[in-house]
Amino acid sequence: MDYELFIPGPVELTKGVCSAQARKVISHRGDGFHEVFKDSAGKLGKVFRTDSKVVVLTGSGTCAIDACLQSTILDGDRVLVFDNGDFGRRLGENAAIYARGVKVESVEHGRGISADYAKEKIGECGPTYVALVHNDTASGVENPLREIAKAANDAGAFVFADSVSALGGIKFEFDAWGIGASASSAQKCIAGPSGISFAALSAAAVERIEGQPKPRSAYLNLRTYLKFLEKDEHPTTPSISGFCGLRQALCELESEGLEKRIARHESMAKFVQTRAERIGFQLFAEDGYRSKTVTAIRTDKSKELRADMKAKGFVLSGGMAQYKDRILRIAHMGNITKERLSAMFEELEKSAEKTGT
Repeated sequence: MDYELFIPGPVELTKGVCSAQARKVISHRGDGFHEVFKDSAGKLGKVFRTDSKVVVLTGSGTCAIDACLQSTILDGDRVLVFDNGDFGRRLGENAAIYARGVKVESVEHGRGISADYAKEKIGECGPTYVALVHNDTASGVENPLREIAKAANDAGAFVFADSVSALGGIKFEFDAWGIGASASSAQKCIAGPSGISFAALSAAAVERIEGQPKPRSAYLNLRTYLKFLEKDEHPTTPSISGFCGLRQALCELESEGLEKRIARHESMAKFVQTRAERIGFQLFAEDGYRSKTVTAIRTDKSKELRADMKAKGFVLSGGMAQYKDRILRIAHMGNITKERLSAMFEELEKSAEKTGT
């Protein structure tokens, strides 16, 4: 059966992106790849809304997150991580690998990290480094990154943002919001191939990277990526087809318009949340903090609903960790449209009548 994906990545690709990935293989040290690399990095800078450096890596979003953390956390840093979803939990565990002291402030999954709460905890902890997930797809929560970054900056702390499921679908202003470093990937709102990730690095991030006394990784050392960036190259043999697909996806995003794509994601989120509540579902995320790229629904029938929908050709997601079969997640990111969502909901309503909500 040809399944239709409504999961929070990877997303379905356009024919254009698929065709770009199928092009003849080129040398990763030749002029052809230099053009692809330079164009992709430049377009990503516009999506991040930054004039700072953007490096592109062959690896998942976790790859770019790990690269940022191991390259920008210094030995003397007091690291504060905010956690309100499974990816926030992972971020805390990842940071703890490189930091001598990490304080993780956790709230119940589904609740947002309010600006006031963040400011209070930053004041108590006195961190030099603050890390958080902008949009946690595990809990369907979008955190107020702009306000939290301001509180961190006001306290003199460096800010790292996991923007994997936000970039390209949720408003994000790297320079204007004072973000130090941010990691994202292609297979979500940008609607590109999986296995390609990237990081925006401010001048403060570059200074931290250059100031590392000893590399913590051979493959993910961002100092090396920055050197190769000057030559429009990847340090090692990259996913050449992936880079070609990324550039095409970025061209398609550029054609749609970043602001229009962000508005489309917001419109789809409202549509999904309204339809879900109309059926009788209870939304998992706190009002005012609901994600614009994935909606989480609280239901003990998640497993049954997913199975029934899959039999009809629609793939939805369950929860993660302790919420595995207690949440149903519906993604509305990338190339998904209201028309496709509407067709899916027609079947979901029938499934809910069969299984209950």
